Amino acid sequence: MEVWQLAAVNGIWTDFPGPVGTVCVRNLQSGVETMDWMAPDLAIFHAINGYCGRSWMLDHLLGSLQGNNLIGGGLYLATFWALWFDPAKDQVRRREMLIMLLFAVVLSLIANRLLSVMLPFRSRPMFNPGSGYRAPLYDEHEPPGYDLEDWSSFPSDNGTYYFAMITGFWLFSRRLGIFFALYSIMSVMLPRIYFGLHYPSDLLVGALIGIGITLAVERERIQNFVGRRVLTLKERALACFHGAMFLATFEAGDLFLNVRRVGKSAIRLLHHYQHL
Repeated sequence: MEVWQLAAVNGIWTDFPGPVGTVCVRNLQSGVETMDWMAPDLAIFHAINGYCGRSWMLDHLLGSLQGNNLIGGGLYLATFWALWFDPAKDQVRRREMLIMLLFAVVLSLIANRLLSVMLPFRSRPMFNPGSGYRAPLYDEHEPPGYDLEDWSSFPSDNGTYYFAMITGFWLFSRRLGIFFALYSIMSVMLPRIYFGLHYPSDLLVGALIGIGITLAVERERIQNFVGRRVLTLKERALACFHGAMFLATFEAGDLFLNVRRVGKSAIRLLHHYQHL
């Protein structure tokens, strides 16, 4: 299994793949000092994934949750639009916050993707034989259907997206934020560990990215500068504004998967024509 390993030779740090259990190696005058910080991560992963492949019913139940856009993004977007059309006294202010929440989601996913590309590649547990991964029980007509071999496991974009939305809802209502936090942990986070799509640390760091960027974007000064200006477009072109908002939230509910696929295809085409 390949995980991150850091080595310092004459005080210069570099990164290279190495075995589990030796993820930080420092070349010191007195010898080599090792620090195994992956152990808790793997312990939690094994505690959850260890139930996988033991019960067809449990695998099937959690499999129906995993990747289900209605259970995942659908409920979040329904809540988003319910808050948008709620005839509260501070409706304008609430709509400014929702606009900034969309901006926060986009910025969080961009930051997540940049980190994923810049940091050393981390294989997902399900694709790494040395992770101790247990595969689920599937019938022949029910393959897992995952195609994520070339996507780094760290950090989790699902963790980033859902906790960006959770943080936004928390700012509206503490109860709403707590509900969606528990809901996401049970219906999204745990199944992704259970099926070997992520290590717990992938989701934790992804969640911290979403939380941090959302709290930064939702500051009052930024809301007044950006949210209020975007909201003025609604008065100028009501139908076009709501059409664009629907399209944006539709893509957000799927973590902008279609946009990312188009972008990935465009990059491949550019590389192809550059080598002609």
